[in-house]
Amino acid sequence: MSFKLLTIFSNDIINLLNNSEEFNVAIYVGEGDNQKVFQAHSLILRARSSYFHTALSKQWVRKEGDDNILRQPNISPQVFEIILNYIYSGTISLIDRDIMEILEILAASDELLLNDLLDFIQEYLIETKNEWLHSSILKIYQTSLAHGSCEKLREFILATISSDPELLFKSANFLSLDVSLLTPILKRDDLDMAEDEVWEQVIRWGLAQHLSFSANIRDWGTEQFQALSSTLQECIFLVRFFQMSSSDLYDKVWPFRAILPPELEDDIVRCHLKPGSKPTFGVNTPRGNSTLVGHQQMSRIADWIDRKDSPTYTGVDLPYKFKLLVRGTRDGFDSQTFHAKCDEQGPTFVIMKIAVSGEVIGGYNPIKWQIGTGHLETRDSFLFSFGNRGCLEDAKISRVLRANYAIPLKDESYGPCFGDKDLSMQGNFSHTDSCSCKEDDYEAPIVKHRKFSAVEYEVFKVIKK
Repeated sequence: MSFKLLTIFSNDIINLLNNSEEFNVAIYVGEGDNQKVFQAHSLILRARSSYFHTALSKQWVRKEGDDNILRQPNISPQVFEIILNYIYSGTISLIDRDIMEILEILAASDELLLNDLLDFIQEYLIETKNEWLHSSILKIYQTSLAHGSCEKLREFILATISSDPELLFKSANFLSLDVSLLTPILKRDDLDMAEDEVWEQVIRWGLAQHLSFSANIRDWGTEQFQALSSTLQECIFLVRFFQMSSSDLYDKVWPFRAILPPELEDDIVRCHLKPGSKPTFGVNTPRGNSTLVGHQQMSRIADWIDRKDSPTYTGVDLPYKFKLLVRGTRDGFDSQTFHAKCDEQGPTFVIMKIAVSGEVIGGYNPIKWQIGTGHLETRDSFLFSFGNRGCLEDAKISRVLRANYAIPLKDESYGPCFGDKDLSMQGNFSHTDSCSCKEDDYEAPIVKHRKFSAVEYEVFKVIKK
C-alpha cells in the first residue's frame, strides 16, 4: 500500500511540471541553436538539489520580473528534460538508452549535485558492464576521471582494466589517449602485466605521439630522444624496472636508455647489479595482482608447485604467470560465480583470508575445476597457509596423501574443495560457517578452526611461461 501511495504522490508532483501555471524559475539550457527554456518551481528545485538550493538563494539568483533566471550552458536540453523529470518524479529509466546519453546524464547529475542519481547511474553501469565493457570502456573511463564524484565507477573501471589490461592496450583508441588516462593505470599495484610488457606499451604509446620519427631508433638523434623523454616524463617513473629480468631490461629498455633521467638510469643499474638493493626513484613497491599476498608469497607458491622445499624463485624469474580469475569483493563470494569464472581453466590456486583469525590459507589444484561427481586424482595438489601475518616465516604446506581423493567433484552449490573434508567452501563463502577444514586426505590441517568464513578470496590461473 505504501508503495502505491508513493507512486500516486510522484505522479501528482510530475503533473505540476506538465500542467502548472505557477512557475517562478526560468532555466536557459544549452547554447545557440540548441538552447531551450525550461519552467520550474524554485521550492521543488531547492528541495531536491543542493546545487539549485544555492543557485536560487537571494545572494546568487538573478531575477527578471517575478522569474528567477538560471543558465545551464553545459547541459543539452534533451538531457536536462530527463533530469528535470527525475527531480519532480524521483524516477528514471536508463534501459534502452544509448551509452553516450547515459554518460551525459551522469555528467549533468554531477554538475547539479544530484548525488542519489549519480550513485544510481554508477551502479547501473557497473551492473550492465557486459553491454559496454568492450565497446565503450575508455569513454566511460574518461568520463569518470573528468567527474571527481564518480569514484565508484572510476575504481571499478581501473580494477577491471588492471585485471584485464587488453581492454586498454588493445583498444583502437589506446594510442590517442591523453596521458592523464594512462598514468592512473600505470600507478596500479594490481595491474596484471609483466613489467617488460608495461614498458613496451608505454613506449608504443609514446612513439604514437611522434609519427614523424624513424621506425629505426638507430637513425635518431638527440632531438628525437629528448622529445620522447618529454612526452613520457609522467610515465617513466611509474614503470617498476626493478621487477624486470636483466635480459628484458637489456633487450627492451636499454635501446631507449637515452630517455631515462640520469638518476633513474643509475638506480636501475644498481638494483640489477647489486643484489638486495632497493630502488630509490619512482614507484618502489612490487606490482602484483593479489590483495592478499605479495610477490614473495606468490614465489613461494611457485616453489611448492615445482616441489622445491626451500625458497628458489624471485619475482623476476617466476616460471609461471598468475592470472586473476575471480575476487570475492569484486565479483561476489557465491559458488555459482566461482564456477562461471573458474571452471575448465586448467591449473589454479585459491587463496583466502578467513574472518575468525585473519589467517591467509589456500590450495593448489593442478588439474581443473568442474561440476560433477566423484574425484579428480592427482599427487600434485596441496594446501597451504601463510598464517595471520601473511609472512613467509609462517608459511606451511600440506600435500595430498590419498591422490584418488585429491579434488572432489560436487554440484554448483560448492566452490573449491580439497579432499573430502580437508578444505570445503560452500554457498556464499563470506557467510558464517560456509567454509570448513578437517584433516582427512592431506598431510595436516592448515588451520585450527573447523568452520569459518572468508572476508576475501581470490582464484588465480597458473600459466606456464
